Amino acid sequence: WPVLELTREDLFEEKARFAACLRFCLERPDQSWMSPSVITSNDFEMPEDDANLREVVIAMICARDAMDVNEEEENAFFVNAEENFMIKTEYIISELREMRGLTESIASIAEIAVGEKSAAQLRSELYGQTIFKISEDGSEEEE
Repeated sequence: WPVLELTREDLFEEKARFAACLRFCLERPDQSWMSPSVITSNDFEMPEDDANLREVVIAMICARDAMDVNEEEENAFFVNAEENFMIKTEYIISELREMRGLTESIASIAEIAVGEKSAAQLRSELYGQTIFKISEDGSEEEE
C-alpha cells in the first residue's frame, strides 16, 4: 500500500480554507446558505424566532476562532515530531477529524434552525463545495 504523507502545510492550508468558508458565511450571510432566498427555496420558512439560528452563528464563530492557527506552537510540535512520522500523521489526522466534527456539529444545529436542505448546503460549503464561485474581479457569483 502506498503511504500518504500529510504535511503541516496541508493542515495549515485546510485550516485556512475552513476558516475562510466560515468567515465568508458570517460576513456575507446573504451570499451563503444563510440567505433567506436559499432557505425558503429549500422549502423551509424563515424562522420567526431566530434563537436557533443565533446558536448556529455562535458555533460558527467558535469554530472559526478554533482554526486560528498558533503557528509558533504548531511549528514547535512539528519540529519535535519530525523524527516520528506516526506521531506527526496522527496529529494531522486528529486535527482534520476535529474539523469534520465541527462541521457536523454546526450542520446539526443548522438543521434544527433552517431545515435539512439548508443544513446540507452549509455542510457542502464547509467541506469546500460552495454554491458560489469567485469571479476574476473578486466578486461572488452563484454557480
